[in-house]
Amino acid sequence: MALCCKTVYDMSIPALCSSVVLRTPLQLNAFCEFMTLHPLCIPYVHHLRLRTSLTMQWMKGPMATLVAISFGADLLADVLARADNLTTLAIEHADRVLNESLELIAALRSRPRLLNLTLTHAGPRALDLVSGLRTVQRLDLHRQPQVDVRAPPVRASAYLAPIAPTLRTLVLSTPTHSDEREFDGVLCPALSELQLTTRSAVLERWFAPFPAVRRLTIRADWSVVDAFPAAWSSLPWTILDRLVGNIQGLCSLGIACEVRFIGIDPPPVTGGHPDPFGDPAYEAMFMELLSRTRPTALALGYSSLRASSNTRVFALLADTQHQLRFLDVSVLSRDWLELMASLDKAPAEQPVKDHSWLLRFVAKEVAAAKYIEMSCPPARISRGWYRITRKGADPPLLETLSEAHGLALRKQWTYPSTP
Repeated sequence: MALCCKTVYDMSIPALCSSVVLRTPLQLNAFCEFMTLHPLCIPYVHHLRLRTSLTMQWMKGPMATLVAISFGADLLADVLARADNLTTLAIEHADRVLNESLELIAALRSRPRLLNLTLTHAGPRALDLVSGLRTVQRLDLHRQPQVDVRAPPVRASAYLAPIAPTLRTLVLSTPTHSDEREFDGVLCPALSELQLTTRSAVLERWFAPFPAVRRLTIRADWSVVDAFPAAWSSLPWTILDRLVGNIQGLCSLGIACEVRFIGIDPPPVTGGHPDPFGDPAYEAMFMELLSRTRPTALALGYSSLRASSNTRVFALLADTQHQLRFLDVSVLSRDWLELMASLDKAPAEQPVKDHSWLLRFVAKEVAAAKYIEMSCPPARISRGWYRITRKGADPPLLETLSEAHGLALRKQWTYPSTP
């Protein structure tokens, strides 16, 4: 209809230009040519994503090869230099894109309203871009390994300092060589959400620059987590709304403040990783974590192929004194686990086919619990919510809730609002 009616066309252009995804050089050239011919449309561009396929493509043949391709980087730089309302930018294989044109970095640095920036495979060019920004409030940065291992490491403090006063959210994947001085000299007074994925085992000094954090996600490499100190005294927080990550990383943080919601990643089912709930040392840390933080909501996953440890997980919950009200349990599905076990060539235990025992166990033994959510990743096709009602000495009653009610409860308990 927009092609047949000028009025409809004029009305649709702002919506069509608001969020743009460019996947191929052909798309990019068409986008830039359109914007050059219609410069009044450039201010309508608010969100832009540059996909990997813009700069890389598979060459067909007996041996498929991923090769670099060129694209109209200078054309894009010219358009972006006039995109004054650009607020969100995502670049996959960022260094590959930014190396195509130095004008791109200059154009992006001059954007007055750029608030959200995502960069994957970020190397020197991407870090150079970040260091020249001033308005970004959310930075999602996935760094690539440093190519020249003889060169001094590029620490986060080198590129975060200019945007530190404005940052509200930082999502950072650090390279292997990161050390305890990664954030030295940086202070982010307004940053409320921090997500770290790292293989570094020396994190003790990493958190002081983020005193206002209320939502913390930390995923540490399982092979180095044993090097973490048992407890840290330098953590700057008195309360957290959310704490999410793998159990080794969370337990090893030594957090002793109140945490409203704790989310524990399911343990890997391949690669020879042990089930932490079969390790007495980690079970003790799990109990200590809950007793120190006293969460009102908890999410965790367990494996129906590890029947021997299933009861232990929830018996620990029953034995730990806390204020738990909402329990979100992800049961790794039988088909998924059997597939993973076959790929790993590891003998699998007999799967647990009926998980209703869990509902009854929690209702009976975890006295403070009021709501249970149960799901079966990865598809989450089977998900339910239940309310526990207790009356005197009578057995607890389980009431199935509607999806709308369950989703509202999930938002309320797992994303608590900061007062």
